[in-house]
Amino acid sequence: MTKAFYLLATFFFMFFVAQAQKEGQPLADSLEQVLARTTLAATERVDVLTKLAWEYRNLLPKKAIAYGEQAEKLAKENHYEKKLGEIYYSLSTSYNFYNDIIKSYEFALMALKFNTEYQVTDLIPISKLMVLTNNPNNTDEELLNSLFRLLPEVNSIKDKTWYIRSIGGVGNSFLRPGRSRQADSLIHLAIAESKKYNQKFLEMHNVSRVGDLYFVKKNYDSAIYYQKLTNNYFESIKEKRIFSENLVELAECYLFKYTNDPKPLFLDSAQIFTDLAVKTCIEIGYQSNILDCYNLNYKITKLKGNWKNALEYLEKFRSLNDSINGKNVRRKLAGIALKQRDEIGAAQLKIKDAEVARQKFINYVSFAGIFLILVIAFIIYRNLKKQRALNKKLEETQQQLIASERLAAFGSVATRMAHEIQNPLNFVNNFSELSQELAAEILAGSTETDKKEAAETLLNNLEKINHHGKRASAIVQQLQEHHSKGTLHDFFDEKNPVT
Repeated sequence: MTKAFYLLATFFFMFFVAQAQKEGQPLADSLEQVLARTTLAATERVDVLTKLAWEYRNLLPKKAIAYGEQAEKLAKENHYEKKLGEIYYSLSTSYNFYNDIIKSYEFALMALKFNTEYQVTDLIPISKLMVLTNNPNNTDEELLNSLFRLLPEVNSIKDKTWYIRSIGGVGNSFLRPGRSRQADSLIHLAIAESKKYNQKFLEMHNVSRVGDLYFVKKNYDSAIYYQKLTNNYFESIKEKRIFSENLVELAECYLFKYTNDPKPLFLDSAQIFTDLAVKTCIEIGYQSNILDCYNLNYKITKLKGNWKNALEYLEKFRSLNDSINGKNVRRKLAGIALKQRDEIGAAQLKIKDAEVARQKFINYVSFAGIFLILVIAFIIYRNLKKQRALNKKLEETQQQLIASERLAAFGSVATRMAHEIQNPLNFVNNFSELSQELAAEILAGSTETDKKEAAETLLNNLEKINHHGKRASAIVQQLQEHHSKGTLHDFFDEKNPVT
């Protein structure tokens, strides 16, 4: 009887879902109708609540969290622990869309624990993916490397949407200056895989990322084209989260276009898209996007010269920013989600032990390296000290040698000067003595002929005395000229005769 009741309830559940979709209502609305109209078993009610939490995760994250918490409570009350992994995964994604990354990481860890324990094969890889992407301790490079390693495992599950989401997510992580080539190849791969598996939503989502890529490249016209193209689709399926994100990017594109070409049309377009984004974000409680809208409104009103409104938007931005970041900071200080869970602690403890051992080894090597450096430094200091002493002694020896060379050079100079001046002086002295004798002969001469010859010889001697006197004077003059020119070494060079 109970089995028949379950089968009947399941039939009605599937009927209402199919009927609602056939009438064109969104899946979330049809699930709520099933939850309200049908008498379901507890486990089936958990299934419906979990699906509702999943469908509302990006439309109304707060509502999704409420459905997820109801599903968790009901599953625990009815010992439906196998479903907890999926419920926690849904809560993790909902908190992620609610911009509470710490809480999202905490539920991702719990989802991984329960899905691993109950071997929910398809959910294990995507739970690992959620843990990786929400771990606040991961750097960008660690995240990307881990995602690439996890992609083959994600691709092994039956639901290929997770594989496509992962490729697009990795490509989205590369959306930054200098990494656009990797982003381009991954995003287009995700688009191709979406078409292959007939996933229109994921195809359009990744096409919108092409617009993001052009925005990073500062090709704003192409970015606007792709964002408008995809936003028509997202608006038609009531995907308000991505719709609002595209609106913000459209506003930013027009704002940058206005900066490069200040046409009022561009600024007005930025204002229109920002206002529409604010309205949409408030509807779904998308706080981080509201923060971006307030920042855009501040810039737009400031450019329009409306300082009063600009200050109001700036105050709203600061208030909301403090509210969002303050909440996360308090949770971080409290240690929520940063502590590893006991259920997966064994593996992490091994990693920690290995890290401790590695750190000890690094410390030992560091200490040994420091000691070796100190020894080498001491040896270098001692050798340097000895070298300085030798250099000082060598310098003193060089100074003594220079002094000796100077004294020797001075002696050589004095000798050469004495030699050069002494020669003409000898001639002067000799001819002076001869001239005295000739003068005496003239005075004592007996005949006029003798006196005449003595007088002629005397005149000749006086000419020679005059000549050699001038020669001595010329030597002194040359010495003075070489001194003034700084070429005394030429004067004293024996190869250069003195004239």
